[in-house]
Amino acid sequence: MSAKIIPMILTAILFLGYAVFVHGKPKHKFNIVQPDIQSQKKSSSRNLEEYDTYMVLYFNKDCNYSEGFKNSFRRNPMTIINRENNITFSDDEELIIHKGYGIEIHFDEAVDDLGYFLSRDIDENMEYLVSVDLSNFDASSLDTMNGMFINCTSLESIDFSNLETSSVKDIGYMFSGCTSLKSIDLSTLDLSNIIRMNNIFYGCTSLESINLPKKEMESLYDMSYLFYGCISLKSIDLSSLDTSSVEDINNIFEGCTSLESIDLSKLDF
Repeated sequence: MSAKIIPMILTAILFLGYAVFVHGKPKHKFNIVQPDIQSQKKSSSRNLEEYDTYMVLYFNKDCNYSEGFKNSFRRNPMTIINRENNITFSDDEELIIHKGYGIEIHFDEAVDDLGYFLSRDIDENMEYLVSVDLSNFDASSLDTMNGMFINCTSLESIDFSNLETSSVKDIGYMFSGCTSLKSIDLSTLDLSNIIRMNNIFYGCTSLESINLPKKEMESLYDMSYLFYGCISLKSIDLSSLDTSSVEDINNIFEGCTSLESIDLSKLDF
């Protein structure tokens, strides 16, 4: 074999190896990266650096939002980010959410009222709301959360960890009609200034266990219809409640047909 042919063969081998390396890779594989908050801030049309507190909502069905939902959002300056494609939503666009991806709702300033904010009464698509993460939400200025999740019939879990609620005064009807909610842990919440918690679990027919706040609620005034219609509830511990200021206890346990034990040891009516 001549000296001229050998370099030509080596060159051909190297070229073929390169072609296989570049073009031989499978083209159907993708690295799926969960969106992070920094990339979301870059994609947003608003400046989320000045003040940013947010909640995450997940749904069990594909859905898009109506004018009723948008009108609720207009009460507070906010930015909505679709987790599926990391795109910021604006008022003149249709917001389509696919099952399992969810959305982030970023508030641009302190929030004092979330009354009926995620309720099915505001938007029928809230029927498909299955999980809410409030662990990154700043509630330090919040005054009311009444009816916040009312009639969210698919709601199964809510993450309240790290939520600052010491200024909240009204949580009446908060989970009313949440028929898929089986358990809820409120033990980490500071509701020391709460005045109304009437009807909070009204009609929660699947509710089996509740952990109430550990801090005393010295300002509590209205506990009426608290567990009304909770037909799956077997036991309840109310020993952490300070009821010295309570004036309305009407029908607290009405319709609780499975209730076997109640700890009322520290209650003062």
